[in-house]
Amino acid sequence: MTWRSVRADEIVARNPPPAAPLSRRATDRNRRRPLAASLKLTQSPQSAPFKKGFTDMATATKKASKIRLQPLGERIVVQREESESTTAGGIVLPDSAQEKPARGTVIAIGTGKQLDDGSRAPSQLAEGDRVLFSSYAGETVEIDDVEYLLMREDDVLAVFG
Repeated sequence: MTWRSVRADEIVARNPPPAAPLSRRATDRNRRRPLAASLKLTQSPQSAPFKKGFTDMATATKKASKIRLQPLGERIVVQREESESTTAGGIVLPDSAQEKPARGTVIAIGTGKQLDDGSRAPSQLAEGDRVLFSSYAGETVEIDDVEYLLMREDDVLAVFG
């Protein structure tokens, strides 16, 4: 067996392209509208202050504390505090490198722990308390683009001022 080099036109002559398209879909690709014509333009987030009904930050923060989530039993809802985005040396940390803080504010409290006699024990926490909890405590819940933690009251390690 001997090897010889083959020219490109010999390959085409041996393997001619198909005479008809393989599927109708292949021909429809050329008839599609341009991408820009098929997109619907929406307002950018930067134009939000000019929308009707826009509220300033103080009002928006006040509304965020009134959530539609009522915990049951001995569970509480906590909103995490924001983590520091810069180090002491001034280095800006990306979100992926930041640790989630293990402290937050109690937003809502459940009905309390049920005792053996059927009554409920009053909660040791109150709405607005700043608490310290373990970093793996609770379940993350997102409501209206705000992240909350739903956890047991026993997961709270301390209350601080």
